[in-house]
Amino acid sequence: MAHDAAETGNSGANASQWVSRYRHHGELGLHDKSSTPHRQLTPVAPDMAAGFERVRRTDK
Repeated sequence: MAHDAAETGNSGANASQWVSRYRHHGELGLHDKSSTPHRQLTPVAPDMAAGFERVRRTDK
């Protein structure tokens, strides 16, 4: 698998991860997954969240 991964410009670990996803979830496992956490343990105050969002939208 490492040789095939190298031919496509990927690492063996990356290829192994995708194969594992396919084996566990079928074709649905090949879709990109979000890297955001499923939940946030410490919620951000609404006024702070609004400030973060404002900065994120204006500083692009």
